[in-house]
Amino acid sequence: MEGTDRRFGVVIFDDTQDDPGNAIATVTEDGVRTTYDRISGPHELATDVLWWSNLPYEVLFRKTEMWKASHLRHDKYLPVGPGEALREWGCDLKYEPPERAGAILTMLFFRVMNIAFGLLRENRPRMSVDEAFKGKTLRDDMRGLLPEFEYPRQEAAQALKRGVAYEEFTNTMVRAPRDTKRVTLRIPRLTHAWRILEQPAPQGPFEFVDKSRLRRIVSPSDWVVESEKPVFSDIAVKKMDDRHAPIFGFGNATNQNERRSRNWIPQNEFTQLSKFADLVVRGAYVGETYGDSIIDRCSDGVIEFMGGRFSDFSWSAGIVAEALWRAAALPEEKGRNSQGRAGEERPHTSWQGVWVRGFDKGTMFVHATRLMELGYPPVSYGIGWVRCAVFEEQKEAFIRDAVSLGLVPQFADVPEGFHVSEAEIAQSWGGDKKMALYVAGLLRRDTNFLWDMDRLITMDRADRTAILMRYRERFAPA
Repeated sequence: MEGTDRRFGVVIFDDTQDDPGNAIATVTEDGVRTTYDRISGPHELATDVLWWSNLPYEVLFRKTEMWKASHLRHDKYLPVGPGEALREWGCDLKYEPPERAGAILTMLFFRVMNIAFGLLRENRPRMSVDEAFKGKTLRDDMRGLLPEFEYPRQEAAQALKRGVAYEEFTNTMVRAPRDTKRVTLRIPRLTHAWRILEQPAPQGPFEFVDKSRLRRIVSPSDWVVESEKPVFSDIAVKKMDDRHAPIFGFGNATNQNERRSRNWIPQNEFTQLSKFADLVVRGAYVGETYGDSIIDRCSDGVIEFMGGRFSDFSWSAGIVAEALWRAAALPEEKGRNSQGRAGEERPHTSWQGVWVRGFDKGTMFVHATRLMELGYPPVSYGIGWVRCAVFEEQKEAFIRDAVSLGLVPQFADVPEGFHVSEAEIAQSWGGDKKMALYVAGLLRRDTNFLWDMDRLITMDRADRTAILMRYRERFAPA
């Protein structure tokens, strides 16, 4: 990486729970060549390498003292863990030789961090890798690329909590038939990030509207839906139709140990829910207006990256894009604007962040509902993905139906010999048409093509041209 002597590596521990010790540590300096060693413990990890590991957050930060190793990152530092990343490239961490798994993950990690570092250095050219990547997640590290957000104080801060105003994802009440397999689909990450960040963003200040004022409104529910100002509502769901209720899952818990009753909802999610539910509005916060989108307030470099010619074809660019939109929903940084905060609870997200989460929830709910109608029970959804219960004999039809909705499976779930032509994909693909070529490569399990496309965004002009010439027939107009 230009301007630094910091290297990037991946360490795969044999035991990720009780006593992390023996591991395979793989390093790259250029994103092309890798070297690996068998180590006996974290003490053997080079300190001039930023290590992505397969250690869960709990193990790194709570069960051990390994968090003190500032050069070591947990498995979910990126929006995707090592095991899931490999599945998206047709591999399985359980069965793949650790040397090969480490090499693949290390090169991917290098590309992701290279892209992110380039964006972060746009406004601070002398920024070092250590200065750029010091958070617990890449989302934390990327938040500096986003505009300032508005975080509520006092009572409103208590409303903007996970489980009260939003959930990371939704566990549905749909029962999965026996002998089915969970298969994950997603909107291509860059596409989903762009759609979220281009939505008009709510702007404050937010004023509380109590029950006495709501009583003077003929239909508070219609008022929320029709308001040109952003409305964040305290609601009770009186009833919901039985077709949508099991899927929407308003208030469904995602953690058995944190069974909170959700009652706050942003306007975008409220509007969707009101179409099939009887809602009682008990209170609300009303903002000033809907203003510029988040992306419109970002730097030219971020906008160019999101809309770049080669970003569409890059898995690594998609990971950075997901980190970026999820950074828009983070809590306020500790120690920032802390005046008047003594004894106050901190919100888990900003006003803009809860709208971001509402858009993600609504988008994936629509896809989950459509998949249910097609005969594929959705068991969970959110953060750009939906997971369905699918019989093995359904899988090919399931993937074709998913493609028509603009969703893609993980590489590992595409059956061997899945027959589909690029012309068929171009016609049936229901997502952003710029992604059709990438989707065709995925469904044809063309690892070499996808790998080369992923490298383009981090290559110099000469090497990039050579690869494009190799695939010039695919890029030629029909």
